[in-house]
Amino acid sequence: MTNQSGIVCDAELEAFLVTCREGNVRLVKVSINSEAMPQLGLDKAMEAGAGSWEEDWEGMVTSSVEADTPCFILFRLDEKDSGGCYLWTLLSWSPDTSHTRYKMLYASTKATFKKQFGAGQIKDEYYANLKEEVTLAGYKKHLSVEAAPGPLTRAEEELQGAAARALESAGAGALVVGGPVDDAAAVGRVGALAAGASRR
Repeated sequence: MTNQSGIVCDAELEAFLVTCREGNVRLVKVSINSEAMPQLGLDKAMEAGAGSWEEDWEGMVTSSVEADTPCFILFRLDEKDSGGCYLWTLLSWSPDTSHTRYKMLYASTKATFKKQFGAGQIKDEYYANLKEEVTLAGYKKHLSVEAAPGPLTRAEEELQGAAARALESAGAGALVVGGPVDDAAAVGRVGALAAGASRR
């Protein structure tokens, strides 16, 4: 776990975060102000459009990030949890071109920000540092990568290969039985396959 910066939400942002859960707000952009005692402050808020979250994403998220300035973006999805509260995506925008000090400040403030917002409401966290990653296509690519199965170990790859070879050796002779079989030829074929498998 990383060390936390100690930067927290200012009073205005904290009050706003409570009200934005009602479902009217689609996007909240949060930035660290550059005062002597830095705090997280509300930079921008946008209300939901008439369409789905996917329709709102492109026009809201991509236009909210700046080329050299990190920020947090909370984006409300249309999905609700079991308690009826909307779920959110937390986008951590940290462009490669921004100053290292700012990237470190945002990285060390994210856990505190999540806690103050309510980590249970965040369905997905997404880190992006290239403009194309904040497009809807970039976000959907992130979702597909997250949903993909993890890499296999060598032993798992060998088992998978053995299973595939066994299916290939059965070839067209494999029979899938989904109900009662009355055909004597089909029953004979299953018996022959079973006998062949037991000789191996």
